[in-house]
Amino acid sequence: MAYSLLFDDQVYDWFKKGKLPPKHFRQIVMKTLELSMTPRPQDCIALKGGYRVDSGEYRIYYQLDDNDKVVHILLGKHRKDFYRELERLYG
Repeated sequence: MAYSLLFDDQVYDWFKKGKLPPKHFRQIVMKTLELSMTPRPQDCIALKGGYRVDSGEYRIYYQLDDNDKVVHILLGKHRKDFYRELERLYG
């Protein structure tokens, strides 16, 4: 059974602003859609409180709710900014 995707407002705004190059935007969208079918892919890395997957030069941080079958996408950033922002938001 597929998981539902739930995007944090910050991630939604990140997509909506359109500042991502089209190639990277497509990669990130495809990766997030894949998470709905395989929420723990082989390349995911467990971090405190969630998981991280790579999509080209970008990183996606998410949490899973296995009971309700929801993937909550919390953060998406370029690799150079990802950990700084993750620490700032989720300490």
